[in-house]
Amino acid sequence: MDELMGWACEEGMPTPPLLPAYFETTRCRGLKATRAIQEGEIVLEVPYNLLMSADSAMECRFVREIVKAASQEEEQLCERQVLSLHLLIEKWKAELSRWWRSGRERTCAQLSFMSDLSPPSLAAMTRLRTGPRMNDTLVDPLQPFLAIAARRKRMVNDEFLQLQRVISRCKKRSWEEPDVTAEEENVQLGLSGFSLEDYLWAAGTVSTRSCHYERRSGYSLRGETVGCLVPVLDFLNHSTDPVAACGFSKDEAVYRVTCLRSYQPGEQVMIHYGDWSNAGLLEHYGFVLEDNPLDSCVLWLPHPPTPPDHCVSRPLYRSEFRRMQDVISSFGKVVVEENGKAAITTTTDHAVSWIEFELYAAGAGGQAELSWNLLTFLRWFAFVSSDMQDDTFYDKLLDADEASPISTANELTALQILEKTLREVQSALSTTDKDKQKNCSNEHIHIADMLREQTVRIIIKHMSWLDQRKRELEN
Repeated sequence: MDELMGWACEEGMPTPPLLPAYFETTRCRGLKATRAIQEGEIVLEVPYNLLMSADSAMECRFVREIVKAASQEEEQLCERQVLSLHLLIEKWKAELSRWWRSGRERTCAQLSFMSDLSPPSLAAMTRLRTGPRMNDTLVDPLQPFLAIAARRKRMVNDEFLQLQRVISRCKKRSWEEPDVTAEEENVQLGLSGFSLEDYLWAAGTVSTRSCHYERRSGYSLRGETVGCLVPVLDFLNHSTDPVAACGFSKDEAVYRVTCLRSYQPGEQVMIHYGDWSNAGLLEHYGFVLEDNPLDSCVLWLPHPPTPPDHCVSRPLYRSEFRRMQDVISSFGKVVVEENGKAAITTTTDHAVSWIEFELYAAGAGGQAELSWNLLTFLRWFAFVSSDMQDDTFYDKLLDADEASPISTANELTALQILEKTLREVQSALSTTDKDKQKNCSNEHIHIADMLREQTVRIIIKHMSWLDQRKRELEN
Protein backbone atom coordinates (compact mmCIF):
# COMPACT_ATOMS: atom_id res chain seq x y z
CA MET A 1 0.00 0.00 0.00
CA ASP A 2 2.93 2.34 0.63
CA GLU A 3 4.12 1.70 -2.93
CA LEU A 4 0.63 2.50 -4.21
CA MET A 5 0.63 5.87 -2.41
CA GLY A 6 4.14 6.64 -3.68
CA TRP A 7 3.25 5.73 -7.26
CA ALA A 8 0.05 7.81 -7.23
CA CYS A 9 1.92 10.87 -5.93
CA GLU A 10 4.63 10.44 -8.59
CA GLU A 11 1.89 10.35 -11.22
CA GLY A 12 0.45 13.70 -10.16
CA MET A 13 -1.74 13.09 -7.10
CA PRO A 14 -1.20 15.75 -4.38
CA THR A 15 0.13 14.15 -1.20
CA PRO A 16 -2.95 13.58 0.98
CA PRO A 17 -3.09 13.84 4.79
CA LEU A 18 -3.78 10.10 4.80
CA LEU A 19 -1.75 6.93 5.28
CA PRO A 20 -2.67 3.24 4.91
CA ALA A 21 -3.28 1.43 8.21
CA TYR A 22 -4.92 -1.68 9.63
CA PHE A 23 -7.85 -1.04 12.01
CA GLU A 24 -8.72 -3.65 14.61
CA THR A 25 -12.22 -2.25 15.14
CA THR A 26 -13.25 -2.90 11.53
CA ARG A 27 -10.76 -5.75 10.97
CA CYS A 28 -9.63 -4.34 7.65
CA ARG A 29 -7.20 -1.94 6.05
CA GLY A 30 -8.15 1.66 5.49
CA LEU A 31 -6.74 5.18 5.53
CA LYS A 32 -5.94 7.13 8.70
CA ALA A 33 -5.50 10.85 9.19
CA THR A 34 -1.85 11.89 9.57
CA ARG A 35 -2.87 15.22 11.11
CA ALA A 36 -5.99 17.02 12.29
CA ILE A 37 -8.49 17.36 9.42
CA GLN A 38 -11.12 20.09 9.47
CA GLU A 39 -14.72 19.83 8.30
CA GLY A 40 -14.95 20.90 4.65
CA GLU A 41 -11.29 20.11 3.92
CA ILE A 42 -10.32 18.35 0.68
CA VAL A 43 -8.37 15.25 1.70
CA LEU A 44 -7.87 13.46 -1.61
CA GLU A 45 -7.59 14.46 -5.28
CA VAL A 46 -6.86 11.67 -7.75
CA PRO A 47 -6.09 13.03 -11.25
CA TYR A 48 -7.98 11.81 -14.31
CA ASN A 49 -4.94 10.08 -15.83
CA LEU A 50 -4.92 7.56 -12.93
CA LEU A 51 -8.55 6.49 -13.30
CA MET A 52 -9.41 3.20 -15.00
CA SER A 53 -12.71 3.75 -16.81
CA ALA A 54 -14.52 2.86 -20.03
CA ASP A 55 -12.90 5.99 -21.48
CA SER A 56 -9.35 4.84 -20.74
CA ALA A 57 -10.35 1.36 -21.94
CA MET A 58 -11.23 2.75 -25.36
CA GLU A 59 -7.66 4.04 -25.71
CA CYS A 60 -6.59 0.39 -26.13
CA ARG A 61 -6.98 -0.91 -29.68
CA PHE A 62 -7.81 -4.40 -28.47
CA VAL A 63 -10.76 -3.10 -26.45
CA ARG A 64 -11.92 -0.89 -29.32
CA GLU A 65 -11.86 -3.80 -31.76
CA ILE A 66 -13.74 -6.08 -29.37
CA VAL A 67 -16.43 -3.45 -28.70
CA LYS A 68 -16.74 -2.74 -32.43
CA ALA A 69 -16.94 -6.45 -33.31
CA ALA A 70 -19.69 -6.97 -30.71
CA SER A 71 -21.69 -4.02 -32.10
CA GLN A 72 -21.39 -5.34 -35.65
CA GLU A 73 -22.87 -8.63 -34.53
CA GLU A 74 -25.61 -6.76 -32.62
CA GLU A 75 -24.15 -8.01 -29.35
CA GLN A 76 -23.59 -4.84 -27.37
CA LEU A 77 -21.25 -5.23 -24.41
CA CYS A 78 -22.03 -3.77 -21.00
CA GLU A 79 -19.75 -1.34 -19.20
CA ARG A 80 -18.70 -3.97 -16.64
CA GLN A 81 -17.43 -6.20 -19.48
CA VAL A 82 -15.45 -3.34 -21.01
CA LEU A 83 -13.91 -2.21 -17.72
CA SER A 84 -13.16 -5.80 -16.68
CA LEU A 85 -11.47 -6.44 -20.04
CA HIS A 86 -9.48 -3.21 -19.60
CA LEU A 87 -8.30 -4.34 -16.16
CA LEU A 88 -7.26 -7.75 -17.49
CA ILE A 89 -5.38 -6.30 -20.47
CA GLU A 90 -3.40 -3.99 -18.20
CA LYS A 91 -2.65 -6.95 -15.95
CA TRP A 92 -1.44 -8.99 -18.93
CA LYS A 93 0.80 -6.10 -20.02
CA ALA A 94 2.47 -6.38 -16.60
CA GLU A 95 5.39 -3.97 -16.27
CA LEU A 96 4.58 -2.44 -19.66
CA SER A 97 1.28 -1.02 -18.35
CA ARG A 98 1.23 2.60 -17.26
CA TRP A 99 -0.78 1.48 -14.23
CA TRP A 100 1.98 -0.94 -13.31
CA ARG A 101 5.29 0.74 -13.80
CA SER A 102 6.52 3.82 -11.97
CA GLY A 103 9.93 5.14 -12.95
CA ARG A 104 12.47 2.70 -14.38
CA GLU A 105 13.21 0.35 -11.51
CA ARG A 106 10.17 -0.43 -9.35
CA THR A 107 6.63 -1.57 -10.07
CA CYS A 108 3.63 0.34 -8.79
CA ALA A 109 1.08 -1.26 -6.52
CA GLN A 110 -2.16 -0.40 -8.30
CA LEU A 111 -2.16 -3.52 -10.45
CA SER A 112 0.37 -5.68 -8.63
CA PHE A 113 -1.47 -5.12 -5.33
CA MET A 114 -4.88 -5.77 -6.90
CA SER A 115 -3.56 -8.89 -8.60
CA ASP A 116 -3.00 -10.41 -5.16
CA LEU A 117 -6.54 -9.65 -4.01
CA SER A 118 -9.40 -12.10 -4.11
CA PRO A 119 -12.37 -9.76 -4.64
CA PRO A 120 -15.54 -10.87 -2.82
CA SER A 121 -17.66 -12.94 -5.18
CA LEU A 122 -21.34 -13.61 -4.80
CA ALA A 123 -20.66 -17.09 -6.12
CA ALA A 124 -18.80 -17.76 -2.87
CA MET A 125 -22.01 -17.03 -0.96
CA THR A 126 -23.39 -20.37 -2.09
CA ARG A 127 -21.03 -21.93 0.44
CA LEU A 128 -22.73 -20.16 3.35
CA ARG A 129 -24.56 -22.60 5.59
CA THR A 130 -28.35 -22.38 5.38
CA GLY A 131 -31.03 -23.05 7.94
CA PRO A 132 -34.17 -25.21 7.89
CA ARG A 133 -37.69 -24.66 6.68
CA MET A 134 -40.54 -24.93 9.14
CA ASN A 135 -44.25 -25.47 8.48
CA ASP A 136 -43.95 -24.59 4.79
CA THR A 137 -42.67 -21.12 5.65
CA LEU A 138 -39.21 -20.22 4.38
CA VAL A 139 -37.35 -18.92 7.40
CA ASP A 140 -33.66 -18.83 6.51
CA PRO A 141 -32.38 -15.22 6.35
CA LEU A 142 -29.58 -16.32 4.02
CA GLN A 143 -31.94 -17.57 1.33
CA PRO A 144 -32.50 -14.10 -0.24
CA PHE A 145 -28.72 -13.60 -0.37
CA LEU A 146 -28.32 -16.97 -2.05
CA ALA A 147 -31.01 -16.09 -4.60
CA ILE A 148 -29.11 -12.87 -5.39
CA ALA A 149 -25.88 -14.87 -5.64
CA ALA A 150 -27.41 -17.35 -8.07
CA ARG A 151 -28.72 -14.58 -10.33
CA ARG A 152 -25.40 -12.69 -10.28
CA LYS A 153 -23.47 -15.88 -10.98
CA ARG A 154 -25.64 -16.58 -14.05
CA MET A 155 -25.24 -12.99 -15.23
CA VAL A 156 -21.43 -13.03 -14.92
CA ASN A 157 -21.24 -16.39 -16.67
CA ASP A 158 -23.36 -15.04 -19.57
CA GLU A 159 -21.11 -11.98 -19.81
CA PHE A 160 -18.01 -14.19 -19.96
CA LEU A 161 -19.45 -16.43 -22.70
CA GLN A 162 -20.40 -13.39 -24.77
CA LEU A 163 -16.90 -11.91 -24.43
CA GLN A 164 -15.35 -15.26 -25.27
CA ARG A 165 -17.36 -15.46 -28.52
CA VAL A 166 -16.45 -11.91 -29.57
CA ILE A 167 -12.75 -12.34 -28.71
CA SER A 168 -12.65 -15.55 -30.75
CA ARG A 169 -14.02 -13.74 -33.79
CA CYS A 170 -11.55 -10.86 -33.38
CA LYS A 171 -8.56 -13.23 -33.18
CA LYS A 172 -9.55 -14.81 -36.49
CA ARG A 173 -10.02 -11.46 -38.22
CA SER A 174 -7.18 -9.14 -37.32
CA TRP A 175 -4.84 -10.40 -34.58
CA GLU A 176 -2.83 -12.83 -36.70
CA GLU A 177 -0.14 -10.21 -37.36
CA PRO A 178 3.50 -11.18 -38.01
CA ASP A 179 5.13 -8.19 -36.31
CA VAL A 180 3.85 -7.21 -32.87
CA THR A 181 5.36 -5.30 -29.96
CA ALA A 182 6.17 -6.99 -26.65
CA GLU A 183 3.13 -5.28 -25.11
CA GLU A 184 0.80 -6.55 -27.85
CA GLU A 185 2.30 -10.02 -27.61
CA ASN A 186 1.55 -10.13 -23.86
CA VAL A 187 -2.05 -9.04 -24.49
CA GLN A 188 -2.57 -11.55 -27.30
CA LEU A 189 -1.22 -14.31 -25.07
CA GLY A 190 -3.62 -13.28 -22.30
CA LEU A 191 -6.60 -13.12 -24.66
CA SER A 192 -5.74 -16.56 -26.06
CA GLY A 193 -6.00 -18.04 -22.58
CA PHE A 194 -8.96 -15.89 -21.46
CA SER A 195 -10.84 -17.97 -18.87
CA LEU A 196 -13.86 -17.74 -16.61
CA GLU A 197 -11.49 -17.45 -13.64
CA ASP A 198 -9.93 -14.36 -15.27
CA TYR A 199 -13.32 -12.75 -15.77
CA LEU A 200 -14.55 -13.59 -12.27
CA TRP A 201 -11.51 -11.84 -10.79
CA ALA A 202 -11.87 -8.76 -13.00
CA ALA A 203 -15.66 -8.48 -12.75
CA GLY A 204 -15.44 -8.99 -8.97
CA THR A 205 -12.89 -6.19 -8.72
CA VAL A 206 -14.96 -3.84 -10.87
CA SER A 207 -18.22 -4.64 -9.07
CA THR A 208 -16.87 -4.15 -5.53
CA ARG A 209 -14.28 -1.39 -5.98
CA SER A 210 -15.62 0.99 -8.64
CA CYS A 211 -16.73 4.58 -7.99
CA HIS A 212 -19.41 6.63 -9.74
CA TYR A 213 -18.28 8.13 -13.03
CA GLU A 214 -20.05 9.16 -16.25
CA ARG A 215 -18.09 7.99 -19.25
CA ARG A 216 -17.18 10.36 -22.07
CA SER A 217 -16.72 7.81 -24.86
CA GLY A 218 -19.29 7.78 -27.62
CA TYR A 219 -19.43 4.00 -27.88
CA SER A 220 -22.85 2.52 -27.21
CA LEU A 221 -22.83 0.11 -24.27
CA ARG A 222 -25.84 -1.65 -22.79
CA GLY A 223 -26.94 -1.75 -19.20
CA GLU A 224 -26.12 0.40 -16.20
CA THR A 225 -23.03 2.51 -15.62
CA VAL A 226 -20.51 0.84 -13.30
CA GLY A 227 -18.13 3.80 -12.94
CA CYS A 228 -14.36 3.70 -12.69
CA LEU A 229 -11.52 2.35 -10.54
CA VAL A 230 -9.85 5.09 -8.49
CA PRO A 231 -6.44 4.29 -6.95
CA VAL A 232 -6.10 5.12 -3.22
CA LEU A 233 -9.74 6.23 -2.89
CA ASP A 234 -10.96 2.64 -2.96
CA PHE A 235 -9.19 2.05 0.39
CA LEU A 236 -11.59 4.44 2.14
CA ASN A 237 -14.06 2.29 4.08
CA HIS A 238 -17.81 2.71 4.49
CA SER A 239 -19.56 4.73 7.18
CA THR A 240 -23.34 4.51 7.64
CA ASP A 241 -23.39 8.29 8.08
CA PRO A 242 -22.74 10.73 5.21
CA VAL A 243 -19.26 11.82 6.32
CA ALA A 244 -17.73 12.90 3.01
CA ALA A 245 -18.63 14.31 -0.41
CA CYS A 246 -17.04 12.24 -3.13
CA GLY A 247 -17.15 12.66 -6.90
CA PHE A 248 -15.42 13.49 -10.17
CA SER A 249 -14.87 17.15 -11.08
CA LYS A 250 -15.06 17.51 -14.87
CA ASP A 251 -13.72 21.08 -14.77
CA GLU A 252 -10.56 20.15 -12.84
CA ALA A 253 -10.33 16.54 -14.07
CA VAL A 254 -9.83 15.06 -10.59
CA TYR A 255 -11.70 12.61 -8.40
CA ARG A 256 -12.10 14.49 -5.12
CA VAL A 257 -13.01 13.63 -1.54
CA THR A 258 -14.14 16.41 0.82
CA CYS A 259 -14.68 15.65 4.51
CA LEU A 260 -18.02 16.64 6.03
CA ARG A 261 -16.72 16.22 9.59
CA SER A 262 -13.42 16.76 11.40
CA TYR A 263 -10.88 14.00 12.17
CA GLN A 264 -8.14 13.67 14.76
CA PRO A 265 -4.65 12.31 13.90
CA GLY A 266 -4.72 8.51 13.69
CA GLU A 267 -8.49 8.35 13.23
CA GLN A 268 -9.83 6.32 10.30
CA VAL A 269 -11.15 8.56 7.51
CA MET A 270 -14.22 7.09 5.84
CA ILE A 271 -16.77 7.81 3.13
CA HIS A 272 -20.45 6.93 2.74
CA TYR A 273 -21.10 4.33 0.02
CA GLY A 274 -24.85 4.99 0.15
CA ASP A 275 -27.92 3.93 2.10
CA TRP A 276 -27.40 0.18 1.83
CA SER A 277 -28.90 -2.72 3.74
CA ASN A 278 -26.61 -5.68 4.41
CA ALA A 279 -28.03 -7.40 1.31
CA GLY A 280 -26.98 -4.42 -0.82
CA LEU A 281 -23.56 -4.15 0.82
CA LEU A 282 -22.86 -7.86 0.32
CA GLU A 283 -24.02 -7.81 -3.29
CA HIS A 284 -22.20 -4.65 -4.38
CA TYR A 285 -19.21 -4.40 -2.03
CA GLY A 286 -18.65 -7.88 -0.58
CA PHE A 287 -19.10 -7.21 3.16
CA VAL A 288 -21.79 -6.79 5.82
CA LEU A 289 -22.03 -4.60 8.93
CA GLU A 290 -22.51 -6.13 12.37
CA ASP A 291 -25.22 -3.65 13.38
CA ASN A 292 -26.53 -1.95 10.26
CA PRO A 293 -29.29 0.59 11.11
CA LEU A 294 -30.51 0.36 7.49
CA ASP A 295 -30.76 -3.42 7.50
CA SER A 296 -33.90 -5.47 7.18
CA CYS A 297 -35.09 -8.98 7.88
CA VAL A 298 -36.67 -10.78 4.94
CA LEU A 299 -39.85 -12.76 5.62
CA TRP A 300 -41.31 -15.14 3.08
CA LEU A 301 -45.00 -15.65 3.81
CA PRO A 302 -47.20 -18.16 1.96
CA HIS A 303 -49.97 -16.90 -0.29
CA PRO A 304 -53.29 -16.40 1.55
CA PRO A 305 -55.35 -19.58 1.54
CA THR A 306 -58.05 -20.10 -1.07
CA PRO A 307 -61.41 -20.17 0.76
CA PRO A 308 -64.04 -22.88 0.14
CA ASP A 309 -66.21 -22.42 -2.95
CA HIS A 310 -69.32 -21.61 -0.93
CA CYS A 311 -67.50 -18.57 0.55
CA VAL A 312 -66.94 -17.04 -2.89
CA SER A 313 -70.08 -18.32 -4.60
CA ARG A 314 -71.57 -14.86 -4.96
CA PRO A 315 -70.29 -13.07 -8.11
CA LEU A 316 -69.25 -10.01 -6.08
CA TYR A 317 -67.14 -12.07 -3.70
CA ARG A 318 -65.62 -14.08 -6.55
CA SER A 319 -64.54 -11.03 -8.59
CA GLU A 320 -63.34 -9.08 -5.56
CA PHE A 321 -61.43 -12.08 -4.24
CA ARG A 322 -59.56 -12.53 -7.54
CA ARG A 323 -58.83 -8.81 -7.73
CA MET A 324 -57.51 -8.69 -4.19
CA GLN A 325 -55.37 -11.80 -4.64
CA ASP A 326 -53.66 -10.07 -7.59
CA VAL A 327 -53.26 -6.84 -5.60
CA ILE A 328 -51.80 -8.68 -2.61
CA SER A 329 -49.37 -10.60 -4.85
CA SER A 330 -48.02 -7.29 -6.15
CA PHE A 331 -47.07 -6.10 -2.64
CA GLY A 332 -43.88 -8.19 -2.52
CA LYS A 333 -41.64 -10.36 -4.65
CA VAL A 334 -43.03 -13.77 -5.51
CA VAL A 335 -40.60 -16.51 -4.47
CA VAL A 336 -40.87 -20.01 -5.89
CA GLU A 337 -39.06 -23.15 -4.77
CA GLU A 338 -37.17 -24.81 -7.63
CA ASN A 339 -35.42 -28.13 -6.96
CA GLY A 340 -35.36 -27.46 -3.24
CA LYS A 341 -33.96 -23.94 -3.68
CA ALA A 342 -35.71 -20.60 -3.62
CA ALA A 343 -35.76 -18.26 -6.59
CA ILE A 344 -37.51 -14.93 -7.08
CA THR A 345 -39.82 -15.03 -10.08
CA THR A 346 -42.86 -13.43 -11.66
CA THR A 347 -44.97 -16.57 -11.46
CA THR A 348 -48.29 -16.54 -9.63
CA ASP A 349 -48.47 -20.27 -8.96
CA HIS A 350 -49.81 -20.03 -5.42
CA ALA A 351 -49.33 -23.73 -4.72
CA VAL A 352 -45.53 -23.49 -4.54
CA SER A 353 -44.79 -19.82 -3.94
CA TRP A 354 -44.43 -17.26 -1.20
CA ILE A 355 -44.52 -13.47 -0.97
CA GLU A 356 -41.36 -11.70 0.21
CA PHE A 357 -41.64 -8.83 2.70
CA GLU A 358 -39.16 -6.94 4.85
CA LEU A 359 -38.99 -5.93 8.50
CA TYR A 360 -36.68 -2.96 9.00
CA ALA A 361 -34.11 -2.52 11.76
CA ALA A 362 -35.24 1.08 12.38
CA GLY A 363 -31.83 1.97 13.84
CA ALA A 364 -30.73 2.18 17.45
CA GLY A 365 -33.61 3.41 19.62
CA GLY A 366 -35.98 3.54 16.64
CA GLN A 367 -39.51 2.20 16.91
CA ALA A 368 -40.43 -1.00 15.10
CA GLU A 369 -43.18 -0.58 12.53
CA LEU A 370 -44.77 -2.61 9.75
CA SER A 371 -44.98 -1.41 6.17
CA TRP A 372 -48.45 -0.75 4.78
CA ASN A 373 -47.93 -3.53 2.25
CA LEU A 374 -47.10 -6.12 4.91
CA LEU A 375 -49.90 -5.04 7.24
CA THR A 376 -52.46 -5.04 4.40
CA PHE A 377 -51.28 -8.52 3.39
CA LEU A 378 -51.72 -9.80 6.95
CA ARG A 379 -55.18 -8.22 7.26
CA TRP A 380 -56.24 -9.87 3.99
CA PHE A 381 -54.75 -13.20 5.11
CA ALA A 382 -56.78 -12.98 8.35
CA PHE A 383 -59.93 -12.14 6.40
CA VAL A 384 -59.77 -15.01 3.89
CA SER A 385 -59.01 -17.37 6.77
CA SER A 386 -62.35 -16.40 8.33
CA ASP A 387 -65.94 -16.74 7.08
CA MET A 388 -65.65 -13.78 4.64
CA GLN A 389 -69.08 -12.30 5.40
CA ASP A 390 -68.26 -8.57 5.09
CA ASP A 391 -69.28 -7.11 1.69
CA THR A 392 -67.41 -3.87 2.40
CA PHE A 393 -64.11 -5.42 3.57
CA TYR A 394 -62.34 -4.98 0.22
CA ASP A 395 -62.78 -1.20 0.19
CA LYS A 396 -62.02 -0.91 3.90
CA LEU A 397 -58.79 -2.85 3.43
CA LEU A 398 -57.34 -0.56 0.78
CA ASP A 399 -58.45 2.60 2.60
CA ALA A 400 -57.08 1.59 6.00
CA ASP A 401 -53.69 2.87 7.16
CA GLU A 402 -51.16 1.41 9.59
CA ALA A 403 -52.74 2.96 12.67
CA SER A 404 -56.42 2.30 11.78
CA PRO A 405 -57.44 -1.37 12.05
CA ILE A 406 -60.46 -2.55 10.11
CA SER A 407 -61.71 -4.35 13.20
CA THR A 408 -60.17 -5.46 16.46
CA ALA A 409 -60.77 -9.14 15.67
CA ASN A 410 -59.18 -8.89 12.21
CA GLU A 411 -56.20 -6.96 13.53
CA LEU A 412 -55.53 -9.44 16.34
CA THR A 413 -55.71 -12.36 13.90
CA ALA A 414 -53.32 -10.57 11.50
CA LEU A 415 -50.84 -9.93 14.31
CA GLN A 416 -51.08 -13.55 15.46
CA ILE A 417 -50.16 -14.71 11.94
CA LEU A 418 -47.07 -12.51 12.01
CA GLU A 419 -46.17 -13.55 15.57
CA LYS A 420 -46.35 -17.24 14.63
CA THR A 421 -44.02 -16.66 11.67
CA LEU A 422 -41.53 -14.65 13.74
CA ARG A 423 -41.41 -17.34 16.42
CA GLU A 424 -40.69 -19.96 13.74
CA VAL A 425 -37.87 -17.84 12.35
CA GLN A 426 -36.45 -17.22 15.83
CA SER A 427 -36.57 -20.94 16.60
CA ALA A 428 -34.89 -21.84 13.32
CA LEU A 429 -32.11 -19.32 13.89
CA SER A 430 -31.27 -20.91 17.22
CA THR A 431 -30.28 -24.14 15.45
CA THR A 432 -26.91 -24.82 13.85
CA ASP A 433 -25.62 -27.31 11.31
CA LYS A 434 -22.08 -28.32 12.20
CA ASP A 435 -21.63 -30.49 9.11
CA LYS A 436 -22.34 -27.57 6.79
CA GLN A 437 -20.06 -25.29 8.81
CA LYS A 438 -17.15 -27.61 8.01
CA ASN A 439 -17.56 -26.77 4.29
CA CYS A 440 -17.32 -23.02 4.89
CA SER A 441 -14.35 -20.74 5.36
CA ASN A 442 -14.11 -18.83 8.63
CA GLU A 443 -15.11 -15.66 6.79
CA HIS A 444 -18.22 -17.28 5.35
CA ILE A 445 -19.23 -18.55 8.81
CA HIS A 446 -18.60 -15.09 10.25
CA ILE A 447 -20.81 -13.42 7.61
CA ALA A 448 -23.57 -15.99 8.11
CA ASP A 449 -23.48 -15.51 11.89
CA MET A 450 -23.57 -11.73 11.57
CA LEU A 451 -26.60 -11.91 9.27
CA ARG A 452 -28.41 -14.23 11.65
CA GLU A 453 -27.61 -12.11 14.72
CA GLN A 454 -28.89 -9.00 12.95
CA THR A 455 -32.07 -10.88 11.99
CA VAL A 456 -32.59 -11.97 15.61
CA ARG A 457 -32.25 -8.35 16.81
CA ILE A 458 -34.85 -7.18 14.29
CA ILE A 459 -37.23 -10.00 15.23
CA ILE A 460 -36.90 -9.30 18.97
CA LYS A 461 -37.68 -5.62 18.37
CA HIS A 462 -40.80 -6.51 16.35
CA MET A 463 -41.93 -9.15 18.87
CA SER A 464 -41.82 -6.46 21.55
CA TRP A 465 -43.86 -4.16 19.32
CA LEU A 466 -46.39 -6.95 18.67
CA ASP A 467 -46.91 -7.53 22.40
CA GLN A 468 -47.49 -3.84 23.01
CA ARG A 469 -49.84 -3.54 20.04
CA LYS A 470 -51.93 -6.56 21.12
CA ARG A 471 -52.31 -5.13 24.65
CA GLU A 472 -53.54 -1.85 23.18
CA LEU A 473 -56.13 -3.64 21.04
CA GLU A 474 -57.33 -5.91 23.84
CA ASN A 475 -57.83 -2.92 26.15
